[in-house]
Amino acid sequence: MLEKPILVESRIEACLLLEYQIRVKELYFLPLGADRDTAVYRVQAADGESYFLKLRSGRFKRALTEFPEYLKRQGIRHILSPIRTSSGNLQANLDPFKVILYPFINGQNAYQAKMSSRQKIDLGNTLRNIHSFIPPQEVVKGVPRERFSEKYRVSVRNSLRLVENQIFEEALAEEFADLIQTKSGVIKELLSRATRYAGILRKQPLVFTYCHGDIHGWNLLIQDERNFYIVDWDTLIYAPKERDLMFFGGKLGGIGYFPAEEERLFYQGYGKVEINPTAISYYRCERILEDIAIFCKQGLQSVGNLEDRKKALDYLKTNFLPDGTIDVALSSDASG
Repeated sequence: MLEKPILVESRIEACLLLEYQIRVKELYFLPLGADRDTAVYRVQAADGESYFLKLRSGRFKRALTEFPEYLKRQGIRHILSPIRTSSGNLQANLDPFKVILYPFINGQNAYQAKMSSRQKIDLGNTLRNIHSFIPPQEVVKGVPRERFSEKYRVSVRNSLRLVENQIFEEALAEEFADLIQTKSGVIKELLSRATRYAGILRKQPLVFTYCHGDIHGWNLLIQDERNFYIVDWDTLIYAPKERDLMFFGGKLGGIGYFPAEEERLFYQGYGKVEINPTAISYYRCERILEDIAIFCKQGLQSVGNLEDRKKALDYLKTNFLPDGTIDVALSSDASG
């Protein structure tokens, strides 16, 4: 969220005092991310400590905090676990939000700073360990199972029809519509392939595991040359491992590496593994279609504030750049 939520900051301060015994000196809103359901702040406490505060609206599953905390207890070093409230919970209530508090890490994401080759290898090893765990069911209660849903494909098809049949008076909505019309051919190819791959995968005997689900470079927080953290578990899903693996070599893992080089380093850490090429291809196409669906809803239907919608258009455009995510996705065609 790029603009502050409509929430009196004194309510946040009162919540932190009541639930965490933290007396706030300063509260800084951080205009980060394209998720309209999430707002984040830096909290400067009176005792000099700093915290990262996340406000999450909409439906909330406890597994989104329970699972990373479980991983931390299993010895996974590159995980930031939420701070517990004084009553022992991993989140607090501040209607209409859930409050989740973390230590504040001074760092940059992997699109702001290049991960070292050692960190890429460590990331592969870390993800292999995460995929190997079978957590207690109470830790992952409510986590969705991959169904290869048509939800985003249906939404994108609706957007294609909308831009063909409607005149948009607002300048920003018109810019969204022009982009979608101009790129309609490649979008339809993504739709065709994702639909075909989904049909193949539904018939295959797939092995499922718990996946982060959105482990792109923006969700990799680099503290220094050695330390980094996997953050933002809001997309936790029970799915084939390729749901996570598709990001590495797919132009989504961060800056500084060609896809082949990134894959080499990542799998040096992840280890030898049999990859389902149809699943990799499906997830790369489907991830882009998800972006198109969500951003077009914001842009064409004027949902959300203006700054979030402008950022959504910028994000959307990057997918269509030469040698970008779409080119990589379409080059990794797999018929199964």
